[in-house]
Amino acid sequence: MSDLALRFPENPILTPADITPSQPDMKVECVLNPGAFTFDNKTWLLLRVAERPEQKPGKVSFPILNEKDEFEILEFSADDPELNTSDPRMVVYKGVTYLSTVSHLRLLCSEDKVHFHEPDSYPTRIFGKGSLESFGIEDCRVVEINKRFYLTYTEVSENGVGVGLMHTDDWQTMHREGMILPPHNKDCALFPEKVHGKYYCLHRPSGIDIGGNFIWIASSTDVPAPLPARTGRRRSAPARTTRRARRARRWRRRAGLR
Repeated sequence: MSDLALRFPENPILTPADITPSQPDMKVECVLNPGAFTFDNKTWLLLRVAERPEQKPGKVSFPILNEKDEFEILEFSADDPELNTSDPRMVVYKGVTYLSTVSHLRLLCSEDKVHFHEPDSYPTRIFGKGSLESFGIEDCRVVEINKRFYLTYTEVSENGVGVGLMHTDDWQTMHREGMILPPHNKDCALFPEKVHGKYYCLHRPSGIDIGGNFIWIASSTDVPAPLPARTGRRRSAPARTTRRARRARRWRRRAGLR
């Protein structure tokens, strides 16, 4: 089968070794899911950078952001019976689920679309902020609308996973608009122009027992107004007969979701 795209022979163009940790005691574990855009005659990537502390023998440690939006390292004995690390993405301790890494967004640019670096003339690091981002921010999408750049990204915390919005005109100052799609939602991409007088986005409600993993579409008469989900999935979920599923369907009907 032929490939649909031409792959750079230089791939991968970025690895964890190319990215400086945000803190001296942190290690970059993953570099992934960048938003791509053009600005100032350059190609830019807004990376998701996932970090955690260097692991000590016999210990499991991971970071969170505390109430002061500062990194706090939680550390437990690896043989603690209350500790569950069966999923490498998560750490469960005494029934509470955490992420094994905390992610932030990192801005890089390139003159040739292959070799990327952090520019000296722009702030390059965007960290989680507030109680809805205490487990970090992830997977940003970037779109330019009327010379303004909008960033839709995943907010992660003990409260769930939702979609946040920021915007900037110059990449020097970032304005946070807050959560625009409530949990459980992620991977939101705004369309770069209106369709029939409305702004639209694609988003992915997932991780819930009912409903399945689908791409939904939502609309708004303005940006950055909240984007309530209005019209359906790309394909229908299988019929469910459980009481919980029936309650969910009734809630969706009352909310105007079809």
